[in-house]
Amino acid sequence: MLELKPLNTSCDILKSGCVIVTMHGIFCLMLFKTFWLSMPLPERLTFAKVAGSSYSTLNQLSSVGRQVSPVLAVAIEQATSGQVTRQDLRPDDWHLIWPELIPTEAA
Repeated sequence: MLELKPLNTSCDILKSGCVIVTMHGIFCLMLFKTFWLSMPLPERLTFAKVAGSSYSTLNQLSSVGRQVSPVLAVAIEQATSGQVTRQDLRPDDWHLIWPELIPTEAA
């Protein structure tokens, strides 16, 4: 299970190094933002189509930090070949939505 390390700012850092900024209960996932902004505009437009979303929706996700639906989280994970995971996109409740992804301890 992911653990957060509290900081003295409005940010927390996940063990994976992904930074999330809490704004009225909405999470701005910096890992996705970094991925998104690393692409030139034409690639972002293509990525949005591959993810089954729109440029506008993904741009809002990266800049405003709107909540990602479970369906979009899976689509982004697939479109990024796992570079951005659904756990990264939904750090608070991924284990409730996808319990099959919870690591099991070896016996």
